[in-house]
Amino acid sequence: MSRFRHLYILVCILSCLYLSGQQDLIGQWYRVDDQLLNPGVGITETQDSCIIEVTELDSTRFGLLIRVPKNSMEYGYSVGQIKWKNFKKNGDNGYVFEGLLMDKGPTGNFDTPVYIKAYMILLENKNTILLWSEDQSSRFGGQKQKWIRLNLY
Repeated sequence: MSRFRHLYILVCILSCLYLSGQQDLIGQWYRVDDQLLNPGVGITETQDSCIIEVTELDSTRFGLLIRVPKNSMEYGYSVGQIKWKNFKKNGDNGYVFEGLLMDKGPTGNFDTPVYIKAYMILLENKNTILLWSEDQSSRFGGQKQKWIRLNLY
């Protein structure tokens, strides 16, 4: 084989590996085992769970809330908000990112968006996300969350 052909094959392989690593979060995710909103909720019981759609636009990935249950709306969350943003790879299956937390504003309502540093790791063939934060605010308190992939792209 010619040198050019070897180089072409190498570039193709590296491109595929890069793209597959960047697309692992793309899709819709729903929250399960939600201790705050739905104690004891199971994987099949999603009617009261948040759904986030992770998408990419101009090489920037973000997670948009596409379904927000009533209980979450009481904490200031709404459809269309960016819930996850500024992803940075952290190991093979991990990410550091900013997660939206709605805090009480001056009026006492949950109307003040705050983005806190959070971590996620993909498990089980990249169809489950475990998410946590080191933030120790009185409301979030380092809570862990579990998200399951809803749609594969």
